[in-house]
Amino acid sequence: MDLLDIWKDVCDKNEKDVKSKLDECFYETNFFSVMFGKRVNLPKVMTPKLAYLLGNLFGDGWLTDYRKRIATRGFPDYPIAFASNTDKFLKEVILPYFKELFEINLKIYKQGNNCFVGKTSSKSVYFFLNKICGMPLGKKKGKLRIPEVISWASDEVKINFIAGFFDADGCIYVKRKNVSIVQADRKILESLSYLINSLNISTRKIYTTKKELGTTYDLGISWKSVKEFLEIIPFKDSKRIENKEMILAEYYS
Repeated sequence: MDLLDIWKDVCDKNEKDVKSKLDECFYETNFFSVMFGKRVNLPKVMTPKLAYLLGNLFGDGWLTDYRKRIATRGFPDYPIAFASNTDKFLKEVILPYFKELFEINLKIYKQGNNCFVGKTSSKSVYFFLNKICGMPLGKKKGKLRIPEVISWASDEVKINFIAGFFDADGCIYVKRKNVSIVQADRKILESLSYLINSLNISTRKIYTTKKELGTTYDLGISWKSVKEFLEIIPFKDSKRIENKEMILAEYYS
């Protein structure tokens, strides 16, 4: 950007010229790194795989606030993490997607009795996910919004984002044929409802459940749209795929 500012002044260019040149530099670049850090790839366009990964990060992932790491450790760190109740999901879905998109690995470890975490640290990827993809730093509650790179994208991108989010926080109840997403953040569910509705799938009114551990919100798919939702959303979590197939088998029979 400093070089482009000089180029703009010396060569009498305008902002449109600067943007065009910046895009040219971005698309010709193969790898990114910061201060001798890891060389990483950064996606140039929004793809279904990136949308799925981003949806799962919004649901069950986090970017630890680097400013707090500086305050507690005295030096910056840029942790990116995904959580799941099975290491199989992280190993078979999240890790391969992350490796393909960014050219770096996640380290997977057990945390607590029923939680597994896939984690890495990369300043380039961290700020790409934050600044470009809209993932907030630190605590997410109340700050999550559907990013413009998703809401303005194709239907294929939208359904993969929804799939990633659903594989993190979604529930499929076979006996009741009930399909819903449960979250502690009502605003992101309102945004998800709008995104799902844009695919011509109806959602039910969000309802509130108050428990000892806190308040949760439930966004359900309307009864008339359950079959269509299950048919078009490409789940990757094996348990959700199993439940989906059981419900669809009843519809088809």
